[in-house]
Amino acid sequence: MTENCYDVERLRGWHAHVAALADDGPPTARVIVSPRAGSGGGAAVVAGSFNPVTTAHLSLCDGALRQPGIDVVWFLLAVRTVDKEQVTGACLEDRLCMLAALARTRPNVGVVLTNRGLFVEQAEALRRTLAPPDRSLVFAVGFDKITQILDPRYYDDREASLARLFALSRFLVAKRDAHGAAALADLLAAPANRAYRRHIAALDTLPAYHDPELSATGVRTAYADTNPAAPADVGVPPPVADFIAATGAYAPPHMLPGGETVNRYALRLRLLAALFADPTAAFTADDFIAAVAVALSNSESGRSLRRALAQDIVTIPSVRACLGCNSVSTGER
Repeated sequence: MTENCYDVERLRGWHAHVAALADDGPPTARVIVSPRAGSGGGAAVVAGSFNPVTTAHLSLCDGALRQPGIDVVWFLLAVRTVDKEQVTGACLEDRLCMLAALARTRPNVGVVLTNRGLFVEQAEALRRTLAPPDRSLVFAVGFDKITQILDPRYYDDREASLARLFALSRFLVAKRDAHGAAALADLLAAPANRAYRRHIAALDTLPAYHDPELSATGVRTAYADTNPAAPADVGVPPPVADFIAATGAYAPPHMLPGGETVNRYALRLRLLAALFADPTAAFTADDFIAAVAVALSNSESGRSLRRALAQDIVTIPSVRACLGCNSVSTGER
């Protein structure tokens, strides 16, 4: 995972997809990682902000793959996510890195990026890109999401939007906390929701999804509070734990000798900003790893590089200049 999360060209390629979808336009989906197996049956979609990817997301994936007629699951990341526009944590490119690492461990799993947060618009984009009309398209969601989908405040015309959504897709709903099949039945029994009952069914998932401490928020909190004697990776799959360990994502700042506090992941984000701003600047994965190591060091080179990364505009040449050479080296340690 260390090599993959510092793969400069791959990160730049994913940034190009993110940037292209950031502009307003029709609902669009772009395949980031294609499944290596399964393509003739129906597709299930697990949508989320994946900040980070958790065992709960994996539980939804596994539950969907156990359903008859579903042979592929897509993890769908939206450039804009409803109710989460101001999220902190990992950048979108790094969330794609986590998703891609997880997909590589599962042949029936792919990753897709979209420019829409509403399910109805995601369904439109996915139908054009992934699922022809003769194949089923199913969203696997938690109970909290189906209540959001049925909430009229997200629509100018709820009935028209939901009619369009359920003409394109159906939903499998997993238990979340205390809300299981009985709560789903009560929700769908409400007069305003009865028309949609045949498009929505309960989904049995692995027990992990029912634990609120394994939500993305709970995992971020655990990593922020953790120490070397109390690892926080219980709530994430191994490839995601490897990514977090390799990048310092979600971890609290640490103190260098002398009292300076350094946020390792913030340094990574500043280096990524420089890489994305100049997509032609020569910079390898080894360069990236070495620059992070220097920036975390208590050396004069490290202090110079941290000052440069704190500026409003960071460039790859300025990174090289701080290290005093034409190519990044590990410098003083």
